[in-house]
Amino acid sequence: MKCAKCGKEFNGSTNFCPYCGSKVEKQNKSINNDQQKETKKFSLVREFSNVKQLSICGMIVGALLLFIIVYLKGISGSISSNSLSDSMSSISSAIQSLKLIPPCYYIAMVLCLYVCFFSIINTRKHKDIKTTILAGLSGINVLLLIINFKTISTIQSLLSLDLSDVFSGKISSGLVSDAYNILKNPEETVNSLILALGFGAVILAYSIYLFVTYYKKEQQTYETISLNSLKKTNAANKKDTLSFTRNQKTIGCLVIALLLAMGIGYYIWDDYLNYTNIDLAKNINLSYKGISGEAYIDDVTNNVEYDKSNKEIADFVNSIEYNYSKDENLENGDSITVTTVYNKDTADKLKLHVTSASKVIKVENLIHRFKEAKEVPKDTIALIKDKALTYLKNEYTNDYYETYRFSYCGTYLVKYNKKDSLVAVFKDNHTSKDYYDTVTTSTDYYYYEITNVNSDLNNETFGNYSTYKSMLKDNEDEYIKRDDDIASSLHNINSEITEDVIEVD
Repeated sequence: MKCAKCGKEFNGSTNFCPYCGSKVEKQNKSINNDQQKETKKFSLVREFSNVKQLSICGMIVGALLLFIIVYLKGISGSISSNSLSDSMSSISSAIQSLKLIPPCYYIAMVLCLYVCFFSIINTRKHKDIKTTILAGLSGINVLLLIINFKTISTIQSLLSLDLSDVFSGKISSGLVSDAYNILKNPEETVNSLILALGFGAVILAYSIYLFVTYYKKEQQTYETISLNSLKKTNAANKKDTLSFTRNQKTIGCLVIALLLAMGIGYYIWDDYLNYTNIDLAKNINLSYKGISGEAYIDDVTNNVEYDKSNKEIADFVNSIEYNYSKDENLENGDSITVTTVYNKDTADKLKLHVTSASKVIKVENLIHRFKEAKEVPKDTIALIKDKALTYLKNEYTNDYYETYRFSYCGTYLVKYNKKDSLVAVFKDNHTSKDYYDTVTTSTDYYYYEITNVNSDLNNETFGNYSTYKSMLKDNEDEYIKRDDDIASSLHNINSEITEDVIEVD
């Protein structure tokens, strides 16, 4: 202790000076209070100095980002202002000049991350709202810069290429894919980049404001601190100037890790998860020509479901081709695997995830020849009976001399090698009179044939088929007279060799 009256120093806890007997308690308390105030003021000075350093870094970040914008605009202007004869040289010079952009971008991103980290630390330590705003602004800018990091790195990779690499095809497929993703939506890419770079103006303006504000505060505080107290306090707190607690360091590291994780997560999402599902096979339909056993694929339709307003996807869908496991000699019951053939690189570039590329289609409803009697529909049998009877009644009319009495004998399926006929047979118990009224009777058998018959035969399609009508004859070219001869005589109605005659009704 030091006596305020005699000026002598002494040790001890007494409230009186051992030399002059003066009371010293209140004086020492006053000295301690003054020292605490001086220490607090110096702590504020250190806080102001730290914020000034952060604001200087923020100004550098903003200046770098604005420099990139101005630099790009200058390059664009120099190219557009050159004459046509100088265009190639100006473009070459511009490409070389662009190589300065990526390093400036990377430096700005690292500095911005530094400002964000230490602004958060300062906010935790001093609870300052202005520094909190700086931390928020720099954090937003870091995210914007990370989002555009891939674009800048792709540009840097392209700028590092030589013309020999381009013409020799040494460019990696990944680089080509990244460049395509930039070029397919140039407006979106440019807008995103301008937003990240333009946000630097906000960082710059706020950092200047912060620097001026805390510079004034620092000067005002310095004016209230005595020189001796400043030296003592500075020496006592020198070790604490840039020290941080373990919790502050942990929080800062977590913030940086979170920002990096968000950036990496965005790229993982964009590269592997940001895909549109598209089913290329769901709505495939086939149309055929020919009858079962001889049919072939005539056409394929595929109404793929996608955003019809997207021309690039529309071009991709229209470029699809198809492979078939079987495309000819088709018959009902066959299974055809239809596989879509598409450009996988284009699908990746358009961020399309193909959920299905093939479809198994069962062939059915083909027009077919009748194999058995039970396959002939009753409506078809009724149709030929009606047509035959109508023909016979119109062709053979009764009068005084001739009387026709037709009765139905049956319908038969006559099978040939490559075609079939459906034949309706009627028996006529015929009576005739001559001039002297002499009556004679006879039995004749008439047939009504529909050629090339198949499952498509009905009342509406009947006109597409040929018909023949006549009387049945045996092998000796004699008209048959008995029901038992009907089946055998049907082998002779055509010059082709019959394979089988099947009674269907």
